Amino acid sequence: MRFLAELKRRNVIRMAGLYLVGAWLAVQVAATLLPVFEAPAWLMKVLVVALAFGFLAALVFSWIYELTPAGLRRDEELVSGNEPYAGTERRLRLRGTLPARGNVAQ
Repeated sequence: MRFLAELKRRNVIRMAGLYLVGAWLAVQVAATLLPVFEAPAWLMKVLVVALAFGFLAALVFSWIYELTPAGLRRDEELVSGNEPYAGTERRLRLRGTLPARGNVAQ
């Protein structure tokens, strides 16, 4: 249970979800466009393998580093419960949604 809480705290689960959605989209676009350009069949296999290795790299990267207002920091450098970094997830969510809300209101 503590491992799952640590994955959530480090945003590894969120990163995995975003990566999988992006990889699925890339595969769908490739599946549509590769036949149009008469690309060899092995190209799709290479894309899927590259995305699989990239998935592992993205998980490791999201485990080691944390996105803070000061930029990327190693997770060990951050003190647990330190106030400037405690609301990073909330601030990132607000930055992503506030411009959309402003456009709807106008």
